[in-house]
Amino acid sequence: MVTGCVKSSNDIPPQSEKTSSTEKPTVERTAPLEIDPTILSERRFGEAPILAQRVKKGELPPIGARLPENPMVVSPVHEIGQFGGTIRQRLVTDVFDEGIIRKMLSENLLGYEKPLPNRQILNLAEKYTFFEDGKKLRLNIRKGLRWSDGAPFTVDDILFWYEDMTLDENARQDPIFPSRWTNAGSPVSMEKEDEWTLLLSSQRPLPWILSTLCHDDIAIPKHFFSRHHPRYNPEATYDNFKKLTTRANIALSPGIPRLSAWMASKWTRGLMVEYERNPYYWKVDTEGNQLPYADVLQFTVLANDQLALLKFQNGELDILSATAMSSQYAAVKSGERRGGYTLRFSVPSPEYNLFLNWDAHRPVLREAFRNRSVRIALSHAIHRDEMSQLLANGFNERSCVSFSRATSYYSEEAALRHSDYDPEKARAMLDKAGYRDVDGDGIRELRDGSPFRLVLDCLSQGLVPDFGELVAGYWEAVGIKVDLNIALQEIIVPRRIVGDFEVTITRSPTHLLGQTHMYAPVGPNLPFWHRNADREAPEWLREILEHLERAKYTMETQVREQELARIRDLYTEQVPFIGMGSSRGVWGARNRLGNAPKLINGEDLYRALQRSLFLEQIFIRN
Repeated sequence: MVTGCVKSSNDIPPQSEKTSSTEKPTVERTAPLEIDPTILSERRFGEAPILAQRVKKGELPPIGARLPENPMVVSPVHEIGQFGGTIRQRLVTDVFDEGIIRKMLSENLLGYEKPLPNRQILNLAEKYTFFEDGKKLRLNIRKGLRWSDGAPFTVDDILFWYEDMTLDENARQDPIFPSRWTNAGSPVSMEKEDEWTLLLSSQRPLPWILSTLCHDDIAIPKHFFSRHHPRYNPEATYDNFKKLTTRANIALSPGIPRLSAWMASKWTRGLMVEYERNPYYWKVDTEGNQLPYADVLQFTVLANDQLALLKFQNGELDILSATAMSSQYAAVKSGERRGGYTLRFSVPSPEYNLFLNWDAHRPVLREAFRNRSVRIALSHAIHRDEMSQLLANGFNERSCVSFSRATSYYSEEAALRHSDYDPEKARAMLDKAGYRDVDGDGIRELRDGSPFRLVLDCLSQGLVPDFGELVAGYWEAVGIKVDLNIALQEIIVPRRIVGDFEVTITRSPTHLLGQTHMYAPVGPNLPFWHRNADREAPEWLREILEHLERAKYTMETQVREQELARIRDLYTEQVPFIGMGSSRGVWGARNRLGNAPKLINGEDLYRALQRSLFLEQIFIRN
């Protein structure tokens, strides 16, 4: 029934996409690591006073009846917390920052250990089993799980999300089926074995699916949304259903049942969003207290970084991410003691990449970007050490094409290749490639004689515009004119999605198997930087797709690691996009927060700062 390295147990099988960090936080722990089994067997759970009052009034069932048969037990990072209070945070916008909410609050069948993703762990599922050579995966979800309105959570909710929303192109929010649910060119199959047992199957092995099961989405409340779906209500329309099920509406609108620790309770558009505790949340600490500790999550919409930083220093915000403080790190750091806050860090990780559009609208620019010598020259023109000092307080480490240090295939030697600052080498490579300054005006010419000029898209938030201005200066110093397009994400992101850009700065992918859509033509219009790759991909990119296929489907860890290392080497050699370095992110937390992690992993695969914060076990000190 079980073959190769795949286990039939609650343990995640060995993966080459390992998540261990070489840096460990130094934390004095007083919370028990494990729960006394009699607490679970006797159902002796603790709950927040505001919920106990509702039980006393007859508004809620007792705590033992609200929790599943086998609640998930969480050991706090430091100590058993206290109930009550509000954790205050900031959003740049509300609707367009819904991704922050999703990363912070979503729950899936599996997850990554927090605050550092040292391993994959069970979450909504309490057990899983691979069989038939890894082509089938049975998942057992916790019996007795409930949505925040008290309705039972079952496999039907998962199938409604998958079959009636994700597979149904009329109901799906995105025009393209998500590649992370595709195997061997076809969607993964889902079947219901019973109310609490889900079966996934495919024609090829599914070892990679475990990372997908750690992502954001896996279910939507069928009892709430089915009446708006045409398959269940002849009077319903797909247009209205899609309006109701936008990611922003689900993340922000009060009244929609959730599985997360908090549920939306108030939304004042453009100003603030509040979430109150979920009385049916299914996790407890190691003393049997139902999480979360805090009663309320509050998000204030603050588009201005300086205003957000001021409110954090004045004690009006409890948590602040790096984007709002990086430019003033020294001043913020010097005010720690008197300000009542502490600055903390994430492990170094590739941060921003310059993605060249291999299918740019101008054929002559497209030809230049597909020239390896041009790409390497553009990389050598960038002074990454200077950028680190000017914009990142020296916390950025030089690298070009790099990957997460948590992976088995990370190589410092590979990461450093083509990353040294050498403008003379860059000029010589451009000359040799045939891109010279013929008329002597300081700007090189493209093949058709027009100026070598490009548009660089930059989000208007954080330090991205500053990175863009420095890159523009470096490239202009070697003869390439850069026009900056600095705009809000609602302008920049759609341009990137539809391929209507020339060069764009965006977050770096860090994991080959977890983010294949960023690296290879695994679906239509992918990767976004080479939307025509299915027809025009160079031989090396087609080879990468072959290596990815073998790495994805093998059940042998050693084989997987060899394939991924070969992909790393190909990317390092070809430099399809240009990394600007690995960053140690800085973020801040007020000292009134208990159990705030000292060190996190901010990579997007692990759902960034938002998931790593481990908010459900943070508490407000009395």
